[in-house]
Amino acid sequence: MINPALCINHVAADVSPRTLKIFSADSRRRLRLVVPMLSPNGVRAHHGPIIVRGRGFGAVKAVQADDADHPPRRRAFTLIELLVVCGVLGILASLIAASLMSAKAKARQAQCLANLHQHGLALNVFLGDHHEYPLAMSANVREQYPHHHKFWEGALFSEQLDQRDAFRGWPKIFDCPAASRPKEFPAPLGYADYGYNACGLGGLVLEPLLGIGGKGPGLSSPGKFIEADYPPPVRESDVVNPSEMLAIGDGFNGWKGVIKDGLSVLGRGPDAREFVGSTRRSYRRHSGRGNVLFCDGHVGGLKLEFLFQDETDQALRIWNRDNQPHRERLDSLK
Repeated sequence: MINPALCINHVAADVSPRTLKIFSADSRRRLRLVVPMLSPNGVRAHHGPIIVRGRGFGAVKAVQADDADHPPRRRAFTLIELLVVCGVLGILASLIAASLMSAKAKARQAQCLANLHQHGLALNVFLGDHHEYPLAMSANVREQYPHHHKFWEGALFSEQLDQRDAFRGWPKIFDCPAASRPKEFPAPLGYADYGYNACGLGGLVLEPLLGIGGKGPGLSSPGKFIEADYPPPVRESDVVNPSEMLAIGDGFNGWKGVIKDGLSVLGRGPDAREFVGSTRRSYRRHSGRGNVLFCDGHVGGLKLEFLFQDETDQALRIWNRDNQPHRERLDSLK
């Protein structure tokens, strides 16, 4: 047992004092005494933390803790803390991944719009030279319309055609970076990324055709094509409002929520049919939008619902060269 009075007498002689905290059980007052730790024979022992136990000053027990035997405890992470950290890291990773995917999608959309802008420049050159829009297809009237080159793509980029009116390698300008031929697509069928507003609202089902691919009916009898020829061409002056008239865009044909993709025409007609997941692919291409070029040369991305489901006058007029909604066609095709 250590006598507090003895400890106090040795305070001045201690060069490395320890703090002794003594609590009074009666008064609940804290007394702080600076005392050395003494060995039983009166010689000052190795200094270390002092643990004081007892009630009152009469029964005080001081014990020196051995620092070597009891090293400081290192606090480890608890399971809850680890789970919280893992959760935070997971959230950050998902946010970064979503940002990267969004950035890539925007880059692909920008490249697609740039492609359509190039189409617009070529269309403007064709209009300047001939003052008429390219026929959608003109395989059987080549002698009468030689500058139309069998199909609208060749008419716009004729410098890349060979003597057979075929491209010398498929131009990259026709490849949308967000589109690719689906694996489930049947091998004999072609897959086009961009389409031409050849027929306007109603497609080939109703006459007259209201697009820019030609004024001809394109039909010899109901439901039978004349090899997709559409002469005569639409004159430049026939398009009443070029800034509100679709010219070229993603190769979609849509009707009442169903979209067929992979077409060289851009249309809104009842002949649109679901084809091996075509509607889902169309929505996925540009995050629910369709990239389009207008006849005046400006490009943009329009919601697919606006293009193929909206029945307002504004949504219907953009398909027709006379800038009229032709709502009667919706009623006749229901």
